[in-house]
Amino acid sequence: MFKKVFFIVFLVASMFSIHAHGDLDKRISVISEEIKKTPDSALLYYKRSQLYYQHNEFKKSIDDLKKSDRLGFDNNEQYFLYARNYFKLNKFNLSLKHVRKFLKIQPNHLKGLQLVGKIYFAKSEFEKSARAFEKVIANSRKTLPENYIEASEAWYALRTETGIQKSKQMLIKGIMDLGDNIVIYQTLISNAIDQEEYIFAIEYQKKVIEFSPRKERAYLKLSEIHLFDKNYLEAELSLNNAKKHYLKLPLRIKNSKFMREFYSELEHIDKRLKNTNY
Repeated sequence: MFKKVFFIVFLVASMFSIHAHGDLDKRISVISEEIKKTPDSALLYYKRSQLYYQHNEFKKSIDDLKKSDRLGFDNNEQYFLYARNYFKLNKFNLSLKHVRKFLKIQPNHLKGLQLVGKIYFAKSEFEKSARAFEKVIANSRKTLPENYIEASEAWYALRTETGIQKSKQMLIKGIMDLGDNIVIYQTLISNAIDQEEYIFAIEYQKKVIEFSPRKERAYLKLSEIHLFDKNYLEAELSLNNAKKHYLKLPLRIKNSKFMREFYSELEHIDKRLKNTNY
């Protein structure tokens, strides 16, 4: 049953993707015919440049933007479209140049600020990247987990004591602002493990166990962290808890691909524990 449902969902998603792609082809074709009739229309070139961007044809999009420029089209959104195209083409300095022009007129535009953060991250200018992502949070009416994670990742990429602390503070702020969020906690845990701060990783993972409706995978992760910390007794206790919660699941869920993969991970950690001979 699960496989059948998954296949139907996949098929519908694929059909939607093909339809969307085909729809863009059709719209580009229609507007291209209009351009043939009125080749001096700056607006038509701009509209086609938008479609080319959606179609992942970034060079063609830029060519049409330049044509619309020459024909006198004047719209601040042009700068943002230039910036997005150049970013996709890994031309980060040109992307930054155009998004700055855009932000002069719309300084608090969230996607514009986010693009600045991404550009600086790609250029390995991590503090500037973090500051840009923090501006996204400061100017958002409704923040998303990704906003805090992007800022946190930029701070963390500095690999300095200050950067690592600011990264942690940003994630904790995300939890305070948004409430318990699994993705933010996973980032906190991953960073703590990377820093070999297993006490913090264990603390965060226990919090995840508290708010998770399904606990088998959360206990398995806790067991793995205890293994990193070489606390084999606690690792075994957590592993046993993972098994208990797994055994309570209905057979149809246990037979799902996702849960078969989970059980394979569980057996792997069980084997690692047995090999420690503690």
